[in-house]
Amino acid sequence: MTNKLYTIIAGIAIIALLIAPAMAAGTKHYSGGPVLSASIQGMNEVSPGETVSLTIAIQNQGVIDYKMVQEGAITPDDMPNTAKHVVATLGGGDSGIAVKSGPVSLGDIPGSQTKTATFTITIPTDASQGAVTLPLKIAYNNMISATQQGLEMVTYNYRSSEIEIPLTLVIKPSVVISVDSISVSGLNAGTEGFLTLTLTNSGTIAGKKATIGIKQSGSSPIMPTDSAIFVDELSVGESIDVTFKISAKRGAEEQSYPLDVFVTYENHEGIIDTSNIVTIGVPVSGKITFEIISEPNQFKAGQKGVLEVEYKNTGNAPAFEAQARISAIDPFTTNDDNAYLGDLMPGESAIGKFEVKVGSSVTDKMYTLDSEVRYKDTLNNDVVSDTIKVMIDVSGGAQAPISPLVVLAAFGAVGVIFAFGKRRNDQDE
Repeated sequence: MTNKLYTIIAGIAIIALLIAPAMAAGTKHYSGGPVLSASIQGMNEVSPGETVSLTIAIQNQGVIDYKMVQEGAITPDDMPNTAKHVVATLGGGDSGIAVKSGPVSLGDIPGSQTKTATFTITIPTDASQGAVTLPLKIAYNNMISATQQGLEMVTYNYRSSEIEIPLTLVIKPSVVISVDSISVSGLNAGTEGFLTLTLTNSGTIAGKKATIGIKQSGSSPIMPTDSAIFVDELSVGESIDVTFKISAKRGAEEQSYPLDVFVTYENHEGIIDTSNIVTIGVPVSGKITFEIISEPNQFKAGQKGVLEVEYKNTGNAPAFEAQARISAIDPFTTNDDNAYLGDLMPGESAIGKFEVKVGSSVTDKMYTLDSEVRYKDTLNNDVVSDTIKVMIDVSGGAQAPISPLVVLAAFGAVGVIFAFGKRRNDQDE
């Protein structure tokens, strides 16, 4: 009897376990929180006068100390060692370095993971060599507790923290250049000219095997024809004059445009290095332009004669060995489409003479021919001017045909007058 009762009770217990709802197991993690560190990626050496991008790696070394698995517990969404909503801010401290970038948001950094933040910094040209410290401030939140309420609700408690990590940057011995004076001659839009610079090495070391270089700055229309001049050694405090040949694109306006200047040299360790880049403004004169100041030539239909055109240099630079050219089109023909003008200083003019013939089947009207002036600039380069229009007044040919629209308009007007007159007569009757 007793055994039978035990069997019944055991069966009921088994059935109860089978039909009872299963209780899920949750995990609770315990940690001392995030542990953040930071370091500069790559070389931490910079030169005076440089503007560089500094990439900083921020690592979370926080670990989970232990975890507990409990039936009926809810696993929290966040880990207590995760740094959430991380914001990194780099400062210049007492170094004199200017930080051009603002705070960088990095999102969440879980334990054992790393994220990077990039900042743009500018080192002063007069910065002293040696190590400097840049303070990196890191603000973040982390979960410090998760309190379960019932079987379906968890209340989270977060803490806001901010830490400061010192980063070491080394300002290395360098050649630092300054441009003390600029002189430009013969540079017009579409031509070449000379650029003379006075440079001084205001750095902390001499530049051995030094080469002064220039290069186009962005999309500037100023281009170097001679891009490098070897000066051997550039001592500390030494000033030097260098002259480059440069050119300005044809579309340049009369204004100053940027050009980059720098020095490549061998430093005290025998390594080829580059100085700071100095961007200078190079003044450009406008294009050498020409105008036709003579009145339109008079020609008769079928006439052969000399077309005289007076060209004036309206630019602010001389045009040497200038030659004018015309492009003859129907009804004009020529066996001599070039005329020598000689050297034209700014404001001077000269007359070009061309033999032309006018066709006999022409219409009385004003015609235009394209003309241009080919000349040499101050550096003996061949340059061609913009197209100029030559006016020729032709008479003695057929009258200009009347436009069909004019004819239709005339017929229309006559019709209106006739209709108005007829209506008036009908009223009088």
